[in-house]
This record gives sequence, C-alpha cells and structure tokens, in this order.
Amino acid sequence: MASDAYIKQLMNMIDACIEKPIDELVSNPNWGTINFEEARPELEKFFSILNHLKLLPVDLLPDQAINTIIEQCKPVFSIVDSIKKFAIEQANPLEQRNSLVSQLKPTVDSFYTHTHLWIPFLAYQKGDIQRNIQELNKTVKDSSKLLENAKGEVKKKQGEIDQIIVAAREASAAVGVGHFTADFKAEADSQGANAVTWLKATALMAGLTLVAAAGSMFYHPSLETSQLIQMTSSKLILLGLLFTATVWCGKLYKAAKHLEAVNKHRSNALKTFQAFTNAANDTSMKDAVLMETTKSIFALMPTGYLDGDGGHSDSGVKVIEVVKNVAQTAAAAGKTTA
Repeated sequence: MASDAYIKQLMNMIDACIEKPIDELVSNPNWGTINFEEARPELEKFFSILNHLKLLPVDLLPDQAINTIIEQCKPVFSIVDSIKKFAIEQANPLEQRNSLVSQLKPTVDSFYTHTHLWIPFLAYQKGDIQRNIQELNKTVKDSSKLLENAKGEVKKKQGEIDQIIVAAREASAAVGVGHFTADFKAEADSQGANAVTWLKATALMAGLTLVAAAGSMFYHPSLETSQLIQMTSSKLILLGLLFTATVWCGKLYKAAKHLEAVNKHRSNALKTFQAFTNAANDTSMKDAVLMETTKSIFALMPTGYLDGDGGHSDSGVKVIEVVKNVAQTAAAAGKTTA
C-alpha cells in the first residue's frame, strides 16, 4: 500500500491543478484574441484522470505506482501552472502560447499511458462495479417477481373481465330486445287503428251499396225502352262501383289486421326471448332459442286474414340461414383472436 506522504503529495498536486475550471484556463478577457482552445482536449483528458484519482482509493496502490503517477503528473502540472500565469504583457505571447500547447499533448499522453490502466482496478476495489452488479441482479429478481405477480393478477382478473363482457353483451342485447319489442308493439297498435278505420269504411260502403240496391229494386218509373236501358246501365255501374269500393275497403281492413297480428306476434316473441335465454345455461340451447325466435319473427306466419298467407315463402328460412352464418363467423373470429 502507498505511504501517506506519497498520497498527500499526489492529492495536493490534484487539488492545485483542478482548482481552476478548464473554461477559465483556456480563455481570459485580458488576453484579447489569444486563447488556449487548442489545448482543451488534452486538458479535459488530464482533468478527467485527476478527478478519478481524487475519488478512488489510491492508497491501495504500491509506492512505485504512486511515484510513477506523481512523476508523470509533474510536467503536466508545470504546463498547467504556466497557463494559469500566462500574461499578454510579455515578449511574443503568441509564440509562448503555441509552445505551451505543443508541450501539453506529449506530456498528457505520457501521463495518460502510465495512469489510466489503474483506474479500472481502483474502481473495482472501491466496490462500485461489484455493488452495481449486485444491485442489477437484485433489480432483475425484483422485476421477475413483479412480472410473476402481474401475471397472477391478470389471470385472476381475466375471469372478472369475461364476466363483465358477458354482462355487457347481455345488457346490450336486453336493451336491443326491449327497443325492437316497443317498435313492433307500436306498429301493431298503428295497424290496429287503421283496421278499425277500414272496418268502418267497409261498413259504410256496404250500407251505401244496400241502400242503392234497395232503391233500384223499388224504383220503377214509366219509361220508354231506350230510357229504361240507360237507367238500368247507370244503376248497374253505380252498384258495381259501390260493391267494388266495399270489397276494396274490406281487403284493406284484412291487410291491416294481418299486419297487426304479425307485429303483435313479433312483439310477444321478443318478450319471451329474454326469459328463455336467461333460463338456458348451455350455449347450444341459447343458439336454438335464437334460431326459433328469428324464425318466428321473420318467417311468414299464417294469420287467417289474407288468402294464401300460409307461410310457403322461403324468405324466413333465408334470413335464418344468414343469422346462422353470421353467428358462426363471429364465433370463428373470436377463437382466432383468442
């Protein structure tokens, strides 16, 4: 280990060198346009080594190593001291500046060559590297624990997230079912009101037809043959128009009643849909309920109000197939994403 005298001598030299910052060394307002900017790289290299030596445990070095460092530092210290004492009021200041700059580079390189190899050893002995490695290992272990805990929390929360998603889907489905149920009910009520109107119109036209027919039956004026033919034709045309209007109003009444029955059936189907799906625990059971509900809504169901409305059209089946295909596609996409 180095003796106290060598250590004290080295520390005094270091303090004397670095007491003045580099910026103040290379430039001085009293020097005018002359400065030592060309010497800045060498000064920074020299000061960097000195700062390391000041902080590191140089007492671990042998006397020979300390003495070598001191001897290599002396010429650099002498040049730095000359820069500190540099004044413009001297003969050939520019030449003096150039001479100091040219001398600084080889002396700093020599000092660096004999000194920098001890820096890693002293830094390791100080414990910075070993402590950093231990702290890094501890950080890695802590990060691994945090990662494992995070994975556990994610798995624990996954069930809750799935339940929230299912609840959100069921809630949105319930809102949609309630919305369409109200729409179908409103449409059924509207068609019911129209049916009442057309029923009244049918009764009125039937009454007018009966009155016209009765009047024609009991009205027998004495007319010539041509006039009688003309009057008979007029009566037939009038009765035909009234009868046609009566039949037309009756058909509109039946159409309105048919639409009322269909929309009321759809509304009732949607009302029971939610109850069935909530009672069914199996996914296949819910799919079956969905298919049957879709069929009851979109298939043409016979109501008895219209001729030939026996539900022979395949449009309802096509809609069911479309719904089935969409459901299968959505399920496949969900599995792929998962």
